Amino acid sequence: MLYGLKILRDRNFCDKIIIESDSIIAIQFLNEGCPRNHSCYGLVNQVVKAAGDFNNIECTHTLREANQVANCFAKKGLSLSAGVHVFYSPPDWSFSFLLADESAVTFPRGF
Repeated sequence: MLYGLKILRDRNFCDKIIIESDSIIAIQFLNEGCPRNHSCYGLVNQVVKAAGDFNNIECTHTLREANQVANCFAKKGLSLSAGVHVFYSPPDWSFSFLLADESAVTFPRGF
């Protein structure tokens, strides 16, 4: 999220920003705050600070089955070298997942 927000800011993309995550805890931390004694406290604060650069930003929880693109990229990330990878256009291996998300098709877990 942090790197994504920095890229959006650097590219002056400041329209409505929607952050979706299947981690309900991450979304709760972003929307309601993170306990100071939590190991993610510093990172959450960095994300919240970066989000402050945008006028219209929303953080919402979504089920993994309803966000096939994110799940696809997460799985693909396991086979990529370490570090941040930026895709400026959708890779070929993501097209079917983009279509599924766009048509609101959901799949059961383990599909």
